[in-house]
Formats: sequence, C-alpha cells, structure tokens
Amino acid sequence: MVALPAELPIEPEPPAIDLSLRRDFHDLRADRKDELWSVGYIALSWAAVAGSVAMFWKRRTPASAVAAIAVIASRQQALLNVEHDALHRSLARNRKLNDTLGLVTAAAPCGSGFRSTRIHHLRHHRLLNTPDDPDGILHQGPHLATRKGLLRHLFEGFTGIYAIKLLRRREGWVDAETARKDKRDIALVHVGLWAIFARLTAWWTYPLLWLAPLTTVTAGVLVARNYVDHALVGEELDAYPDRRVSVDVNQVEGANLSPYNMNWHAEHHLFPWIPARRLPEAARRLAAREEAPTRLVRKSYLGALIKHLKLLP
Repeated sequence: MVALPAELPIEPEPPAIDLSLRRDFHDLRADRKDELWSVGYIALSWAAVAGSVAMFWKRRTPASAVAAIAVIASRQQALLNVEHDALHRSLARNRKLNDTLGLVTAAAPCGSGFRSTRIHHLRHHRLLNTPDDPDGILHQGPHLATRKGLLRHLFEGFTGIYAIKLLRRREGWVDAETARKDKRDIALVHVGLWAIFARLTAWWTYPLLWLAPLTTVTAGVLVARNYVDHALVGEELDAYPDRRVSVDVNQVEGANLSPYNMNWHAEHHLFPWIPARRLPEAARRLAAREEAPTRLVRKSYLGALIKHLKLLP
C-alpha cells in the first residue's frame, strides 16, 4: 500500500513580507469551504479524465485521441497544481488528509514524488532569486539568455527531453530512502491506473492517453509556465528584482495553462499559506492597496513568451 508521508518534516517558509501585511491577509487561510472546494475540484478533474477516455474509446479515431489528450493534459496540470497546495499544507487543515489527497489523487498519478517535491519546492520559496534556487535552471541562466536558448528550453519540455532530465535531477534532491519511498508510491499508483485503463478499455490506452501527454504536453506547459512565472528580461530586471510575477489570464489560458488559480503566482510567493481558491482575492486586495509589494502582472502566458523571444538576442 502507499505509505503516507505525514511524518515528513516540513522546512519552514520564511516571511517574504512584513508581519503587518501578513496579519492583514491572515483571514485568507484555508477553511472548511476551501477544503470542500478542493475536493470537488479533484473529483471534477478526474471525471473529465474519465469522460475523455470514454469518448475516445467510443470513437477510436485520431481526432478523438487528440481531443482526449488535450483535455487530459489540462487536467494533469490541474492535479499537479492541487499537489502544489498540498506541498504547502493548504489543501486541507488536517495534515494527514492534506498529504493523503496530495499524494494519492494528484502527485503520484502525475509522476511527482510527494516527499522529495515538497522539500525541493520549499527550498525554491526560500531561495527564490538567489544562485541556490533549485528551480533557477527553469527561468534564468546563460542557457536562457538568448532566443535560441529559450526555444531549445521549450522544445525540450514538449518533446519529453525535460521529463527525462527531471528524473535524473531528482536523484540528488533528497536522501536515498526518501527517494525510494517516492518511487514506490508512484509505481503502485501507476500500476493501479494501468489496471483500471486495461479493465475498462485496453492496455494500450494508458500509455497513449496518460503517459504520452504527461511526458510531453503536460511537461511542456509546466516548463513554459514556470518560465513565465519567474523569468525577467530587459527593463523588467530592474523594475521587479524580487521576481514576483502573476498572469491575469483569459479563460482559455487559465483552463489549459494555469488551472487551479496557479496564474496568481506573485500572490502565492507573498502568501504561500493561502489556498488556491483565495489567491484571486489576495490579488484584488493587493491591487487596491496603496503601498503593496511590487508585482509584475502580465496579461498572457503566450504574450509573455512572444515578448521575451523578441527581446532576447
């Protein structure tokens, strides 16, 4: 059985803002309504996956396969963002429930080691905009300083190369025992998923409809989103030195590129304990505040990528 990581120590997140501002946003902490909203969101995401598989199995055409993969990839993004809330223990107030939901329904099905990802991600929060940021390789550095470098970065995301590199990088994140537990949990959940796919359809629908989008479309969107949420070029470097970036997305980008309110990323870095459901409210409060931490609010993920490609040499 999957062993829950409730005993896992969690590294403290240092205050990124002054205490008075933190107190003003304290009421946005997770409550019962947030928990119910998140559980409903998880259920709807999996229902969309099931519906997409059923639609494909009924038609079994190339067009239905493409449609199913597109929907499933967007829901894999959604589930990875659900995991993100669980990493910060803002998915549910009860720690065991938080970690159970995060691991079983989101992290493991999407190939993410819950224990190691939590340690890695909280280091990213502590070390953002420093040379030691473990996610810095995804949004800054000489390899991303040119148009060709950024295009290569995106290409690797959408072709499975990044997924392979990520597997190699994970080996150095945590101790061997923690890594072993994560691998075991991922393997058990994926064997279960494969069995369900095979029982209801055929064995080959699992690699086609789940693994293929996970390692290509989903990984590529993750790479692109992480870049836009943190990368700065030109005059942005001087205006926003803290790399706090949000994207005020339209409905299409929101559903497919940053579901679960992941686009309000500056607000998340300022208040990492606020659950995803409350991030739009945090954004509204900051926008109405005369003195607020600096944030770059982009209008579009695609627009930001095009802008950066134009500005880079």
